[in-house]
Amino acid sequence: MDAEGRRALTLKGAYLLSWRSIFPGKGLTGWLEKQRSARLLAQASAQA
Repeated sequence: MDAEGRRALTLKGAYLLSWRSIFPGKGLTGWLEKQRSARLLAQASAQA
């Protein structure tokens, strides 16, 4: 930690902060969002 209480960025930290926007994280999050959307639409049409 420095004098202001901040920590230095590590390779692991950089990966964890950016994994959603790089391959394969981008495809994985897109697929998960698509599955969630389909499930919500199915629930909404079943209740209607």
